[in-house]
Amino acid sequence: MPALRTKKEIRGFLGRLQYISRFIARLTDICEPIFCLLRKNQPTVWSDDCQRAFERIKECLLSPPILVPPTSGCLLLLYLSVSDMASRCILTQLDDLGKEQAIYYLSKRMLEYECRYIMIERLCLALVWATRRLRHYMTEYSVLLISRLDPLRYLFDRPVLTGWRLYFDGATNQLGFGIGILLISPQGDHIPKSIQLAFFDHHRLMNNIVEYEACIIGLETALDLSIRQLEIHGDSNLVIQQTQGIWRTQDEKLKPYHAYLDLLIDRFDVLRYIHLPRAEKQFANALATLASMIVIPTGVTVRPLLIKTRSAPAYYCLIGEIEDQIELPWRSPDGLLLLCLDRASADRVMREVHAGVYGPHMRGHMLALWGIDIIRKISPKSSSGHEYILVAIDYFTKWVEAAPYARLTMAKVTKFIRSHIIYRYGIPHELIYDRGVHFRGEVDALIQEYGIQHRRSSTYRPQTNGTVEDANKNIKRILRKMVETSRDWSEKLPFAL
Repeated sequence: MPALRTKKEIRGFLGRLQYISRFIARLTDICEPIFCLLRKNQPTVWSDDCQRAFERIKECLLSPPILVPPTSGCLLLLYLSVSDMASRCILTQLDDLGKEQAIYYLSKRMLEYECRYIMIERLCLALVWATRRLRHYMTEYSVLLISRLDPLRYLFDRPVLTGWRLYFDGATNQLGFGIGILLISPQGDHIPKSIQLAFFDHHRLMNNIVEYEACIIGLETALDLSIRQLEIHGDSNLVIQQTQGIWRTQDEKLKPYHAYLDLLIDRFDVLRYIHLPRAEKQFANALATLASMIVIPTGVTVRPLLIKTRSAPAYYCLIGEIEDQIELPWRSPDGLLLLCLDRASADRVMREVHAGVYGPHMRGHMLALWGIDIIRKISPKSSSGHEYILVAIDYFTKWVEAAPYARLTMAKVTKFIRSHIIYRYGIPHELIYDRGVHFRGEVDALIQEYGIQHRRSSTYRPQTNGTVEDANKNIKRILRKMVETSRDWSEKLPFAL
């Protein structure tokens, strides 16, 4: 491989490495000299360290490790390690002979501020990153963490990390204004609070004011409970950034709220702010929405709600109340009785379905709708004289069939439909193509013979032929990267599919 001369070539090389990163252990550490070439004001010079890193990558690819799928019901081993610049982990499992088999490699280069963490904090960061990337393994298997230090004990022993959490949200709609507060203790106790607000001046910044009110009420509630260390979660990026002083508070209507919020913040020892999307704090959002919609007459006392979580779905629990009835009340449209499952049974059924016990469960329209188009007049011609490519794509699976032609006629299009679609995948329900001269005569007779419906497409209309046009672009893009000379593209076409 020649030396990389530009940053574009280096980025392309590192991007291709990402496709095989799970097969190379400590990839980030190996590529560190190459990463340095992408830094700002760094000269792009392929040094000896870069060449040695490249040689190590080639050695890893010449003898790649064999990754095995995990065995259900067996313990997984997660090895976690960090260095000054990178974090890495390997997920393994013991086989029947007691030998460890690799399942997954992960490697990540730390950001500049992450490199300033102490070692135990880097391990905590690596543990969070690894559990997020390997979440599909963590939820289905028991995992044993193996590390030089114990990040879990550090997380549980730190009072700042295991302290109180505050979730706040504001709701503004046509029915009114409400705020929702949720405080969670280190022991997991939930303290909800919902308040309805009344304003006399409804202006365009009302939603931001409601968010400020929610944050203020949440901090006041925390102070009433003698909480001095708090982690604040909110979906209003404006409130979070202005409270930390990152953004300036320029609007005059928000300055009084911001000033009062600063007074409350001074009474805390430790505050940590985290911006969350609305989907990750549904409880506070539900409280705020409820407060904005409910109407409580003056002088009426409302008893607090006691919220319980069932171990089984509510509709399943109701079945026991109608055991005396002959028939269940739930039936499918075809009259079959519907069986209600508890949580454990539903999880078992879903595992069996996704494990392939019942085979693929795609809908019935797979390989039923195909689009056909032509890549015309490719210049220069291939060594065999080909200058056309006939492309067909299934709209459901995005499976592509293509063939090169020197001269394209109606007979060859008809033969392509028979050999590449009908004989391989069965008779399709519909074909989408334009009314060019290549799709008439014998093609019309073919679709009438097999009862195939024809849907006509207009030129450059994404709603109908956009999928096959995208397939054409991808084929041409892949061929440009694969061909060694401009006349051997027809030989590389099967590899581009």
